[in-house]
Amino acid sequence: MSSKASDLKALRILFLALLAGQVMLGSIAVLINALRGSALAADPDLARIFLILVPAVAVVLAGCSHILFRKRLEEIRQMTDSDALFLAYRAACIVRWALSEVPSLLAIIAYLLTGKTLLLAIAVALVIHFAIAYPSKDRVMADLQMSSEEM
Repeated sequence: MSSKASDLKALRILFLALLAGQVMLGSIAVLINALRGSALAADPDLARIFLILVPAVAVVLAGCSHILFRKRLEEIRQMTDSDALFLAYRAACIVRWALSEVPSLLAIIAYLLTGKTLLLAIAVALVIHFAIAYPSKDRVMADLQMSSEEM
């Protein structure tokens, strides 16, 4: 297996681990709320705060994620060393995914605390948004503006 193929495989494994963590935490939160109820369901003020905070954090971090990733891609595309290029791309992906993961984890925790189904729906939407960023070979080639021969 070539170095780039193994690097891509490692990038995919990292992505899938982050995705699995979100799905497992969300599943556990649903199970806990179904069996025991939410911890702070009686506090409507907390629910209102989370209903404002979660979407706001999601929008801000999604915007930051997109802007930072695109800016970093411009820098990466100027690199000539292919090993350094892929390492820089992996670092950019990790930052992008971290900024995308935080709002979904916040939404899941907010759902766990309040039991508000809307927060669970937001969490599901954010996990789907995260899943769309899967690092396929075509996506990596497009991001790095490489041909299939270079990969």
